[in-house]
Amino acid sequence: MRTMFKNLFKFHSFLFLISFFLNAHAVNWVKYGNDANGDNFYVDIDSTRIIGDVVIFSGLRDLAEPEKNFGSLSGTGKFKVDCSEDKTMLLSYNFFSLNMGKGEIIAAIPIREKKWFFPPKNTIGKKQIQFICNFNKQV
Repeated sequence: MRTMFKNLFKFHSFLFLISFFLNAHAVNWVKYGNDANGDNFYVDIDSTRIIGDVVIFSGLRDLAEPEKNFGSLSGTGKFKVDCSEDKTMLLSYNFFSLNMGKGEIIAAIPIREKKWFFPPKNTIGKKQIQFICNFNKQV
């Protein structure tokens, strides 16, 4: 009986360590805007990589209401922005069951055709470019 409890303790300790290290991927979400639906948009400042005028980073959309296609409450994406030309490219996107990129991944969308996109003025995409480019000028 004592051996069984000892093994059970080891197993739970192992699970704790695994979950700790999987969640140790720290993010520093900084809000840069919202839209008419009440959705909030964030950039993970700690994920930014700068290569000349290009910035690669993670972004998050935190939904006020569940998304219609998957029922997700948030989504995270990997983005590439060219600050010299005000253009952006989506590299990958995941839909999550809970707010702020938490819970289970409901769907992972691989972006097969990665293309540059020029967001129109007064859109959340344009705000994202302005925010990340201005932030990286300060770094």
